[in-house]
Amino acid sequence: MLDKRRAFQYNSAVLCDGGPVIRLGRELTTSSVEVIAAALSRGVLAEARSHDCLMVDMSEVRWAYPTGIVGVLALLRYMTATLGWTTSAHFGKATVQLPARRNKNSFPAGYLNSIGFINHCERLFVDTNKTQIPFLGESRDCFAPRLYLDLRRVESGATAHPKTRDDFLAEVNAEVLSRFRRWLAEKAVLARNEPKAVIGAASALQELVTNVFDHSTTGGYAYAQQGVRSRRRYLAVVVADTGPGIHKSIQILAETLNKPEISDGEAIRLAGEKFATSKPRRIGGGRYGGGIGLSILQEVADETEGVLNVRSGNAAAHYRAGHMSIIEKGLAEYPGTYVSLYIPILNEGGAPNVDGE
Repeated sequence: MLDKRRAFQYNSAVLCDGGPVIRLGRELTTSSVEVIAAALSRGVLAEARSHDCLMVDMSEVRWAYPTGIVGVLALLRYMTATLGWTTSAHFGKATVQLPARRNKNSFPAGYLNSIGFINHCERLFVDTNKTQIPFLGESRDCFAPRLYLDLRRVESGATAHPKTRDDFLAEVNAEVLSRFRRWLAEKAVLARNEPKAVIGAASALQELVTNVFDHSTTGGYAYAQQGVRSRRRYLAVVVADTGPGIHKSIQILAETLNKPEISDGEAIRLAGEKFATSKPRRIGGGRYGGGIGLSILQEVADETEGVLNVRSGNAAAHYRAGHMSIIEKGLAEYPGTYVSLYIPILNEGGAPNVDGE
């Protein structure tokens, strides 16, 4: 859940060596995304354009969560695209300062490398200090989480070939389910909700990726992994894009309901209503529907006892156990839509606390 108390505890943008630096804290989480969003609202891109450089300083990061990884990467793409730094001629104008790696077992530099975060940065013609970090080229299993979907770039519907969309969705579904089944074959004991959890995660991924194809003009990123927090396992699904956002996507529906003037928070709540969804379809053995997607994600959260977080425009939403709470006050604008779903892997004793990050 978004923690407003932590969202702005780090300087969002300060001048360093003549250009703006966005400094992130010790944990790469939703708070990191809020720091960058705040920097954007305060004009960091104008400053970067003026000095022809921009740095995102992650050198103090000591722990990284899927929500922070995907959200930061999507905003990094948004910044370089807005600045027009999209060809090899612009390499090095945007820089990501990675966490120091002091030995072969240090975290999170190896983790960020193993899931492809650094490679995705470099594909955006963003310079990193990868060459300054010893051991980073080594492949070490200790950094590899149990992945259900590698960190993926999702093409926008405006630029992707129609077949690309269907192929990508089929690949996402097949990869998540096949990795899950392969892992199950290696286990002696099965947690009581694990099949439902992974089918729900596959459904959520397909719904979210479909929305990126259908609504975003800039594409986005998707990622899914199983993790452990406070000795409890969870499945995390995160998708972020920097497209028009939920407000614009739901605007036509709002007008048909005689609600032409709605806030970003009201738009998120409206998108979660059942009537905002088109006819149901089956995905991966589940019973979830199609359409704008948020009501389907709420169904997945309900059936898996999960937690859904949505960030779009100047609003954030937290959904759990049939209740949605909206936060609008004090939030900078997020340019697009950013969604995370945390699903607990339940033991026979009951559900863990999975408020997420």
